[in-house]
This record gives sequence, C-alpha cells and structure tokens, in this order.
Amino acid sequence: MEPEPADLLDVDVPAFATAYAAPHARVSRLEALAARASAAIAVPALRAAVDCLRANSLDVQRHATVLARLAVLDPAFVAADAERAVRWAETAAAQGRSIRDSLDAQLATYKANLIKESIRMAHCDLAEHYYKCGDLASAMKCFLKCRDFCSTPKHVLDMCLSVLKVTVEQQNFSPIQAYVLKAESLPDPTLPISSTTASQTSSASNASDSARQLMLSKLKVYSALSHLDSAKYKAAAKSLLNITVPADVLGTWNEIMSPSDVAAILTLLTIATHSRTAIKSALLDNAILKSYLDTADPRLLHDVLLGFYSARYGDCLAALDAMRPLFAIDLYLMKHVEALIALIRRNAIVQYVVPFDVVDLHKMARAFNETSVKLVECELVGLISEGAIEGRIDSQNKVLQITKQDQRRVLYRSALKMGRAYAAQADFLVLRASMVKQDMFIDAPHSDDHRGSGDGGPWHSVDDDFREDHRMDNVIGGSDRKGVFQRFGLGFT
Repeated sequence: MEPEPADLLDVDVPAFATAYAAPHARVSRLEALAARASAAIAVPALRAAVDCLRANSLDVQRHATVLARLAVLDPAFVAADAERAVRWAETAAAQGRSIRDSLDAQLATYKANLIKESIRMAHCDLAEHYYKCGDLASAMKCFLKCRDFCSTPKHVLDMCLSVLKVTVEQQNFSPIQAYVLKAESLPDPTLPISSTTASQTSSASNASDSARQLMLSKLKVYSALSHLDSAKYKAAAKSLLNITVPADVLGTWNEIMSPSDVAAILTLLTIATHSRTAIKSALLDNAILKSYLDTADPRLLHDVLLGFYSARYGDCLAALDAMRPLFAIDLYLMKHVEALIALIRRNAIVQYVVPFDVVDLHKMARAFNETSVKLVECELVGLISEGAIEGRIDSQNKVLQITKQDQRRVLYRSALKMGRAYAAQADFLVLRASMVKQDMFIDAPHSDDHRGSGDGGPWHSVDDDFREDHRMDNVIGGSDRKGVFQRFGLGFT
C-alpha cells in the first residue's frame, strides 16, 4: 500500500537535493518529494528538478513531464518560463541527435578496424549518452554489448556496475542479484601489478583494499534493494549490515542513495527482523554502521533504534509514526513503510514477552501506548496462532501465560542423542579396525580394465576400505555385528 501525501514542512529542499550528485537520482527524489508534500514544498522541489535537468541532462521528455506537473501547482511560473523551456528543449534535442550521430559514426569506424578496446569504449560512451538523454532501454542495450568486448576484470566490473545503475533507475530489480554475484566473483581489479619499493607496495595495497571495500559496499546496497523489492526484509538487512566502509566514504558515491537513506532503510529492516541482542551486536556495536546513523535524523537513532533496544516500545512506535512521512518520500522504501512498521510492532510484542512467564495485558497496553486492551489481546491471539509466541491467554483476568520449554529436558535429550551417535560411530570404527587386523578384505569385482599390482593381481588400498564401509555397515548389522565382535573377542554395546 502506497502512503498518502503528507505535509513535510520541515524539509529543506536545497539541502535535500544536494544530497544526490547524479542528476537522475536528484530529479527522481525531488519528484517523489513533490508527489507527497504540500504545495509549499512541491513547487520548490519541482523547480529544482527543472533546473537540474536543464543544467545536467538532455532528457527532453522528462523535462516536459516535470513542467506539466509544475503547471498544475504554479501556472504563473510555467507561463513566464515557457519561452525559455521551448528554447532549451529544442537545443537539447538537437544536441542529443548530434552527439548520437557522432558516436554512431565513431563506433562504425572502430568496428571496421576491429579494435576491440575501442569498440568497448564506444559502446560505453554511447550508453552514457543514452542514459543522459533518458533513453534507459537503449542505454541498457549498449552497456550489455560491452560485455562481448571486455578483456580485463575491471572492464567486466565497470559493465556490471553500469548495468546495475540503469536497472535500478528502471525500477527493474529482478536481474540485480545475477550481476551482483558476477561482480563479487571477479578477481580484485584494483590490485597493483608491480611496485618498486616496500613503502609504495604498502601504500598501493591500502589504496587497493579501500577501493575494493567501497566496491563491495556498493554491491551490498544493490543487493539490499533487490531483496527489499521482493519483500525479503531479513536478507536485505543482512546485505546492509555487511557494509564495510564508513558513511563519509560511501557518501562520495551517491548515485543511488545518500548515507542518511542507508541509515533509514537499515534501521527499519534491522528492528523489523532482529532481536534486541542481535541489534546490539550487529548495529549498535558497529562503529562503521553507526556513522550512517549519525548522518540521519536524530530521532532515528535515539527514539526508534535505542527505544526498541531499551524496550521503550511505545516511544519507538510513536517516533515511527512521526517519521512516517519522511519514510514515504524514499524511492525504495515508500512501498514497504506500512509493512515494515507492522513487522516492527509485531517484533516489539514478541520481544516484550520474552523475559516473562506471565504478562499483564493492562500493563502491556500501557507500555505500547494503547488505550484498548482488546486490541493488544487480538494481536497476541494472532501471534500465538502463527507460532511466534507460545502461550495461553486468560481472557477473564487479562493475563498471558507463557509456555516455556523445560531447558533441562531439552539438554538431556540432546546429550542422549549425541551419546547414541558417538557409541554407534565408535562401534563401527572398532569393527573396521578388527576386520583390518584379521585380514578380512573384500576385493572389487574383476573387470577387464581393473587396476592391478605389479603381478597383475587384484589391487587393494585404504581408499577401497573406505569405499566398502557403507556396504559392510549394511551387510553386518544388528545381531550379526554382535556375533562378529564376539568372534574377535571384543565387547559389544
């Protein structure tokens, strides 16, 4: 369910726009903001989108779309700007055709000369031009054509990252995992080939490691977006928790999302799918990931994350409700805000009852800022029926009785099972050792191409003994095995 439009009076549009360097990302974010904000915010956002398109893009069609949306909210500005808009559109279209014809001619020349590297670079230049013009389908085709002319791991990596960028722009997340796995399996293209001194070797190695960690973190972000689109929230959280570069390093790559966006998605996914203990070990104790939280709204860390971890579930859910409009303008989070908040509330209820044997529903309702005990009771009934909570509800006294497993009984069962497995394995090893000691061998069936010793007879090795183990275990079993042990003077248990 897509969130309803909301007033976002505390959004600073210029600061919001500068968080994204890539024109496509900036315009997409501004359009999403304008779609869910009041006119006081939507008009400056759409004006900023128009300025970004005219300064950094040749996308005439998107320029017209943004102007059409702006004309509904601010017709006076669009009417005054009409002449300039027409002039820019004509110039951008002519420039786009000229550059495309030049690049096509260049590509044809390279193909005639059979220069592989030049053909690859020409395809890349043409793809980037299509991307700048907003023709994402043609850009994707050209990037995929580069694959046939890649000669080094770096070329393949660049191709994968370019394809991922266009795929995310198209909101087509299904092929992301394939290209992420392909990029992760490549050898490190940033390693230096040679160095003259030890200091240069160390410096180059550190730079190479930093570049690779940044590349792997980018791939984790792409993977998380793919899982998020498929509503695989735990897998998406796991991908973001594996980011290994701080916010200031990943912030230099803001074509897709800013560090504050990473913090928002990471926080919601983590508290929706992890226990409080796991949140502390995976997120709160991780200095790298905390650097992302420092770039986001302070309420995200102090009220939402720490509120959940400190068992202040009412404060956490109230902060989530207050920040819901901010989550609703995120391109990749907007479709999942309601589902994630529902999962967070579900997880909070489960975490609340974990330490107790008996829970008073009246106290629980106050802890969750609920005025209706009946609503809390209905939620508990659903969780019990799903198996998330093991317990029974006393509707008369409004009490939840938790059914806990007898840990001593579980431990004894586990120990007995392990002991039986150990005894069976020990019996088998003793039997095999006794058979080897008594020279009891089973030769492999004779064949024309059998292996032989120096005299051409049957050949036997220890490996053959291992191959016969399972056969002997099937042949000698139960009372027969006991008889074999007694024959060799061994005990049998």
